[in-house]
Amino acid sequence: MHARWTKLLHLIFLAFVIPSLISACASSARVDAKARSFQKVGVISVAAAYFTQMKVGFTAFGNNQLEADISELSLDKDYEAIVSKALRSRAGLEAAPVATIPDSLKTIFQPSTLLHVAFDIDSRWSTAEETFRAIANSNNVEALVVLAPMTSGDYFGRTNQLLRGFGTYTRSSTVKLHLISRLVVISGESGKPIGHAPVSAVQPTFPGGPHQRGQPSVDITDALAGTPFSSMTAEQKGQLRQSALAIPLAAAIDATIPELLPAK
Repeated sequence: MHARWTKLLHLIFLAFVIPSLISACASSARVDAKARSFQKVGVISVAAAYFTQMKVGFTAFGNNQLEADISELSLDKDYEAIVSKALRSRAGLEAAPVATIPDSLKTIFQPSTLLHVAFDIDSRWSTAEETFRAIANSNNVEALVVLAPMTSGDYFGRTNQLLRGFGTYTRSSTVKLHLISRLVVISGESGKPIGHAPVSAVQPTFPGGPHQRGQPSVDITDALAGTPFSSMTAEQKGQLRQSALAIPLAAAIDATIPELLPAK
């Protein structure tokens, strides 16, 4: 009987304490409303600078992944406009896209080099501090909000593969175009991150939870997903751009901002 009670108490501990710890970790990246002093922010997107194409087979030998620079599609400008609009309406900030973004910033966040970090951001952000300070200074803003690519577990097929940034996912009859990203608030003075949150229509978030299914994606054709970007015709690139703009990013951003920048 004693063993049964011990097991029951252990299960109760797991049911109540661990979710609380997870929730605390997930919410610890928000920007403290009481300490928030900035009002004017510049918006940067590097989430769609690169395009990943993943095909997942039924064995490890059937997997294939490509990556290409797709700056020519100018998707990040559209995404910056979406984020800026949401910051104005959802957080009451003066927000606008920054005028120019150094190419060096884009390469820092190349999807194939991203580390899979559950709750935190990786060390590459420290290498961009000087760049961020310069951008904030030249645009006369107090902070920056950056939309950057990140990684996610495979919530489509539940395999051990990672989804990276903006790209396609193909497995059997599942063909998706996804945008796996995070919003990061950067201090204009220090260039350091002061808050971050995965972009998802479902908040708050925790690894393996519903937030992954809330990461924005759309269905696309197998033909488009299976064509390497370097081999796409002008028409196919137009179709890709149109599909990218159909991704329900606005709804996910609207849900993420209150989690990242809670009301004062």
